[in-house]
Amino acid sequence: PESVTEIGAYAFTSCYNLLSLDIPKNVKSIGYQAFWGCNIRSLALPNGVTEIGEHAFWDCDELVSIEIPKTVTKIDLSAFVGCQNLISITVNSENENYSDKGNKCLIETSTKTLIIGSFIPDDGSVNKIVYGALDVSSFSKKNIVIPDCIKKIEKGAIPDYYEEGDIESITIGSGVSDVSWLPQYRWTKSYAYTINISEANQYLATDGKAFFSKIDNELSLSLYVSSDATYTIPSTLIMNGINYPVKTIGDNAFSNNRVLTAVIIPEGIEKIGAYAFNGCYKADIKIPNGIVEIGDGAFYSCYALTEINLNSKVERVGKQAFQSCTGVTNLTIPENVKEIGLGAFNGMSNLAYVKIYYNSPVIKDGEYSYGLQSIFEYDSNLKTIDVIVSSSVTEIGNSFQNCKNLTSITISESVTNIGMSAFLGCSGLTSVVIKGNITSISDYCFQGCSSLESIVLPSSVTTIGDSAFSGCSKLTTIYVDSADATIVTGLGFAKVDDTLYNESGIEDVNGKYYKYTGAIA
Repeated sequence: PESVTEIGAYAFTSCYNLLSLDIPKNVKSIGYQAFWGCNIRSLALPNGVTEIGEHAFWDCDELVSIEIPKTVTKIDLSAFVGCQNLISITVNSENENYSDKGNKCLIETSTKTLIIGSFIPDDGSVNKIVYGALDVSSFSKKNIVIPDCIKKIEKGAIPDYYEEGDIESITIGSGVSDVSWLPQYRWTKSYAYTINISEANQYLATDGKAFFSKIDNELSLSLYVSSDATYTIPSTLIMNGINYPVKTIGDNAFSNNRVLTAVIIPEGIEKIGAYAFNGCYKADIKIPNGIVEIGDGAFYSCYALTEINLNSKVERVGKQAFQSCTGVTNLTIPENVKEIGLGAFNGMSNLAYVKIYYNSPVIKDGEYSYGLQSIFEYDSNLKTIDVIVSSSVTEIGNSFQNCKNLTSITISESVTNIGMSAFLGCSGLTSVVIKGNITSISDYCFQGCSSLESIVLPSSVTTIGDSAFSGCSKLTTIYVDSADATIVTGLGFAKVDDTLYNESGIEDVNGKYYKYTGAIA
């Protein structure tokens, strides 16, 4: 009816039998996904419409023509994504916000953004191409030329569902500075076409197998496009006559490559980006000693990876960085690691042994922090985690709480405080050595450590907190690291012999270790 002024979100979503549309003249806006998936064939918006919302006509793949009146001031960049049969686009000549470039394109004039179109203008009217903009059947994809005026192309601007052979070449002009948008063939996940770079391009370089982006005075490997199964990343590359060092592997650089069997990374590389090798099932990759940061999901599902070298320079391991790397059996985490992302080592089903030089790494996902157990979940064969606390750590919080795979821990002399419930629920823990200067074992500290058999305490300990060892059914021996130790008292035990003993009933030869004996609650 004529009284309608707005077509709201989802109003006609998936109305597949809707073939024609007559929008009342008083309508001002068309909302989110209002006509998503409808089979309308032509769209003539009345004068008065000012706004077309997000996904408004998404996947209207029968839509052949659209007419935009002069009153439209805002069209969401995703409004016409998936309108693959769109041939004619007419924008009223009096519209100051949008143009049609001979009825072939929809362009946001103020930002020079191509929203959808059958070709890429080379006259400077466009410098940005957004997601889905070239997903129309009338776009000639055989030999694609990216003009010099184009500065930014979003991933998905040219879709990835082409069959091998559809594209023969892509020529990149001087203005484009990244190649993450290059389409992969649907089934082979390859770039089986020729890629050319303008000699005037100051941002991109290639060694014939991969693309590199210039960042300041360094290069980052942006995208591997070769079909070769093995690849050695160059440590330096000449670009415009200057030899630049290659310092990083960019996000998604090798992602989902099903052909690669080996990648050799030079020592000069310092950062491996997010999902860089994600899904490279066959690739055995050695991590060099110079790496400082490993991004989120960097080696996700790299089944052929057999060794993880976290060297003395690594400071950050991103979330899910090595998730599902089922070929790895042993892991050492050095003390220089400051941050570990949630699930960094989850799903490593053959991981059996982990040694951690603990330096209080932050285990987090976004704003939230988690305990050590959160990075080893679903590691079904993990039986042993040995922890050596770094000499720089002064306090232990609850990072180890409920870490059921933790079997032993050595706490350094620098530690002065162990927090309440610090090792609560560590049911696999069998031995603890505390070398620190702590004076008390906090409440519930080792509660539920049902496998704990012995513990070594420093001579500075004078009290044991409430239920500190409650549920430690196998704990019968507590060693005190001094012949002069004060008898510890507290509520941690149901029964403790008042005398210090060694195993033979006399002072040890070295005069150092004594023990309590008796039943522990």
